[in-house]
Amino acid sequence: TNEMKERGFHASCVVTIDTEQYLQRNSVEQQKAKKENNAVYRMMKRIIKEKNNKSNIMELLVVHGGRSNTNSDIHMDIYANETWYHVPMVGKSRINKKKIKEYDEEEIEEIQQRQLEQQQLHVKKQHKLKLQKKAEAQIAAGEKPIDIDITEPLLTKEEEEELNKMVDEYIPRARFGHQMVSRQGYASVVLIGGGTSNDKFGILLNDIWEFSLYRGWSCLKEHEVEENKLPSMRFHTALYHAPTDNIIMYHGCHVYHVNVETMVVSIKKGPCEDIRTAHSTNWITRDQLIVFGGVLKNAQQNDLWIYHVTKNAWRQLQQLDEQPCARSHHGSFVHNEKLYIYAGETRKAADLDSLYVYTLSTSSWECITIPVVNNIRKGFSISLFESTNPPQFIRYGGVTGNRREYKFHNNFHVFELPGQGHMKSFVTPSIMLPVDEQPVFELSPSHQQDNAFRSVSASTTPRQMTSNLMPSSFQPWGNNNNPAPTGMW
Repeated sequence: TNEMKERGFHASCVVTIDTEQYLQRNSVEQQKAKKENNAVYRMMKRIIKEKNNKSNIMELLVVHGGRSNTNSDIHMDIYANETWYHVPMVGKSRINKKKIKEYDEEEIEEIQQRQLEQQQLHVKKQHKLKLQKKAEAQIAAGEKPIDIDITEPLLTKEEEEELNKMVDEYIPRARFGHQMVSRQGYASVVLIGGGTSNDKFGILLNDIWEFSLYRGWSCLKEHEVEENKLPSMRFHTALYHAPTDNIIMYHGCHVYHVNVETMVVSIKKGPCEDIRTAHSTNWITRDQLIVFGGVLKNAQQNDLWIYHVTKNAWRQLQQLDEQPCARSHHGSFVHNEKLYIYAGETRKAADLDSLYVYTLSTSSWECITIPVVNNIRKGFSISLFESTNPPQFIRYGGVTGNRREYKFHNNFHVFELPGQGHMKSFVTPSIMLPVDEQPVFELSPSHQQDNAFRSVSASTTPRQMTSNLMPSSFQPWGNNNNPAPTGMW
């Protein structure tokens, strides 16, 4: 695609597939995809055909939804082969599972418009309900109530019918602040929760959808207003636990284990009694995840916790040396038993121009200065490509400004992980601009000790600047010839 939307607070994850297995795997999903020859399967065959290395292992960055200058977004995009691919909207019916529908762009715009109209009706209903409850409380207290009829229906019959019309029968509705995880071994991603609006009356969701790289969307769990076990949530975290086929979500003061196959929910206690949001979680071993920061008691945090999934046990980590300031909405990932923390929202803005690295074996922090790019510090997605040499982390989208004056971006930055005093980053075209208008940063060889950066020409294309995303020598971890590194999964 030659046009990427500006967006923030979107969901993203990296999916690793074996291309040979994807094309030759004798599964029911693949046989149906071949028979249907739907747009998703055609897109994946094209991506595999255009891959720029000889390895069978391929990494895909999948991005969905988010907020934009107009409203929440519904689209999904894939980054592979140093190219963005717009994902076709194909999905199974929630009513008739055998029925599959493929949307064109006009139909997508129509659905988004209907969702927006429903959102406005929902806001109207919630606002009127709030006023009626206020009037009832005033009457009960013997006070003069506000001027509103407490017996009047919240919406007309026609408005209620419009509000209850199903607008997400085949594909998930537009949202932001949600989470998406890669379901390893299934060539699919799972989407959880999110919100439809930043308004305090906006709809928070607890539905769960799966997107198959063979056949598109299918609904695993519908949104439940009653919230029996799984609450509606936004700005939570989620990870996929392959041994149990569970999604591990940390939101509020609880951890939720949701089995993808059965949708059975198990609720566990978090490390604190208070609600935590906008934090980060990452796997550090097969059964342990690490939690950093977020908002707790309306204050930003910089504490570190380890959660053992199978033992359901929490442990707070010691932090030596200068630790990063308290923050939320930051980016994070784990590589070689080190936790990387980048940017976020905090009162100490200058601290966000650095990359903080926490070494688990020594419980110590290291601060690395990196180029300031567009001052985007929150609302972005951050993803690690471990197969490149050196490994790279990718930042896409994000917002600048305050809540009332958010400015959304479509910038796409690739940073090489620091190693032996060397670190560089470059900016791929933001799709809207020619390549030669994009800045490129490189560490000056004469200033490697103080991590100084200089601007260099960007006349070359991203393909010429970058290493291949998947070297031909790369082999998947976990086999006898190439065992997984200690502490990595």
